[in-house]
Amino acid sequence: MILRVRIEIAVSALLGTATILTAVWPTWIEGLFGFDPDGGNGNAEWWIVAVLAVTTVAAIALTRHDLRVTRRHASVGTP
Repeated sequence: MILRVRIEIAVSALLGTATILTAVWPTWIEGLFGFDPDGGNGNAEWWIVAVLAVTTVAAIALTRHDLRVTRRHASVGTP
């Protein structure tokens, strides 16, 4: 269970970083993939920021839940 929590923490951190990166520098997607899905008006990037933000919050909530369960099991000695 500890490995799962560590993986969830890493995924949450990566999602949070991607959210901030996309909010601050929205054209990194076009630079990396060489494709502009919205024709340059920026709407797609803000949708991506919104989706990443919601996904980040969900991942953090799952991580917090699993961490609490892990700590509860550790305190009572359950494997």
